[in-house]
Amino acid sequence: MFGEIAKHIERRRSEGLGDDLFSDILRARLTEALDDTQITMYAFLMMLGGMDTTSGFTGNVLLRLCQDPLLRRQLIADPELIKKAPTSCCGCTHRRWPGRTVSATRSSMASRCVPAIGPS
Repeated sequence: MFGEIAKHIERRRSEGLGDDLFSDILRARLTEALDDTQITMYAFLMMLGGMDTTSGFTGNVLLRLCQDPLLRRQLIADPELIKKAPTSCCGCTHRRWPGRTVSATRSSMASRCVPAIGPS
């Protein structure tokens, strides 16, 4: 993994930076430019965070589709609805725990109350 990140660092430096997050990390300065180890660790941390977020989101979507046959049939009948799903779920702070969905704060998801973790 680190070798792949190193290849991307070199390629970006030789071909030019873009307007993406990885390029922003390459441009970043604390008191001076970040060294390759710092850049690599930031990139690795972003990938780890992305994997957790993606797996949680995917799990919650699959659970919802299993629990709501009508929604599943609607998505099968009109696949264009799938494009709206990520936008409509943005801002949710839900985490899947075995047996239930919980949230950092009391909230709702798909018109259902989601209990908060700990005191509200």
